[in-house]
Amino acid sequence: MPILRLFNPFFRFFYIKLIKALNLLASLSSNGASVVQQIPRKLRKNSSFQLIPIDQLPGFTKIAESIGGIENIVLPKIVGLSNGGIISVNMPGNYLCKVNNVSFVPYSDFIRSENGHVANEKLHRKEYDTLIPRDRDIVEIKGKIIRLAKKKDKIHSKVTFNLMGTYSHNWAHFLSQYYPKLSFLNDLPKDEDIDLIIPKNTDVHIKYLINFELNKCPNINILEVDIESEIVCEKLYHVSLGTFLGDEACFPTPFAILISNSTIKFWDKKAMQLAPSNSKQYRKIFIGRKGSRSLKNYTEVLNFFADLGFEEIFPHLLNIEDKIRIFNEAKYIVGPGASGFANSIFSQSGTRILAFMNSFRYLDTLLHGFSDYKNHEFWFMTGKDDNLKDMNSSYEINLNEIKLFLEEKNFLSN
Repeated sequence: MPILRLFNPFFRFFYIKLIKALNLLASLSSNGASVVQQIPRKLRKNSSFQLIPIDQLPGFTKIAESIGGIENIVLPKIVGLSNGGIISVNMPGNYLCKVNNVSFVPYSDFIRSENGHVANEKLHRKEYDTLIPRDRDIVEIKGKIIRLAKKKDKIHSKVTFNLMGTYSHNWAHFLSQYYPKLSFLNDLPKDEDIDLIIPKNTDVHIKYLINFELNKCPNINILEVDIESEIVCEKLYHVSLGTFLGDEACFPTPFAILISNSTIKFWDKKAMQLAPSNSKQYRKIFIGRKGSRSLKNYTEVLNFFADLGFEEIFPHLLNIEDKIRIFNEAKYIVGPGASGFANSIFSQSGTRILAFMNSFRYLDTLLHGFSDYKNHEFWFMTGKDDNLKDMNSSYEINLNEIKLFLEEKNFLSN
């Protein structure tokens, strides 16, 4: 795990000596590795915390859970490179728990306790031997010692359900990492008034889905908070999901994205609830993308598909009802790969999907398990990248290669 060196040399020397002393004291304890190291009061004031498992936070109680197990991760089909496949992984289960007297900040997965400890489940995962945490409140990480930014503005909530995290504002991340947490709403106490925390200016599509779920939960109210605040709660209800998305795609590996069977089934259930029933499947969609990580010959490729009857859409510019309806009516979906393709969870069985990707991201497995479940035909296609080391590199795909693929796979057949 990378270390952010923000201390001056003298203080860093003192800090290292102090931590070594704490480790020595802990090793002398008869409880051995189960001992939770205590952070001196002076360091606590400077927002330094000891990283611990979440079940060691005050008042931890598991309320409901689903058991995990061995599940298959579906690998992408990549034109000219791979015909797909599966990897069997040990997928953790999902659970709802309660902890007491903790705090957290928007766009971070850390849960802070007032006694100098902090939990962040992703940092205990094997994937974070290589992946990089992108929590915005991190000042420095040194082993199990975490320095987090202080927040002057405090928002107090008596009973809280947190629906925020490092990338909770991103549509694809929300759909996979946060939206499925609402499957535990029925397990929350009905006799408590609960604040469901989201940031101010949350995307209206995200708010639509949250409000849809809260329809039958009159005791749960949305509390919108400033992104630079710290939310302090007497009681926090927290959901842990087996589904996992790494914060950063800088290490191209299929283990950076693990979508559980429970998330796939949740998506399928919600698509049936949200999409119009008995929709005709006929649309040809070209998902538009501007800026980085897009086709350099975008106009050429778009014009080709437009001549075949495809309509260019920008999903984030649609209202949510239209977006769900359009993707539910889609028979074909093509375009530069990005979060817009996450809307294919609203598509019907048999939809055919072709996403253009740079070579850095073609191991992305976010949607392939769901597409396999829904009997979609889903392909990635790569071309020539500007920079093979840049995960956001733009790229060019020869139009003749696109035409050849469509012809050989009879992709646009009726």
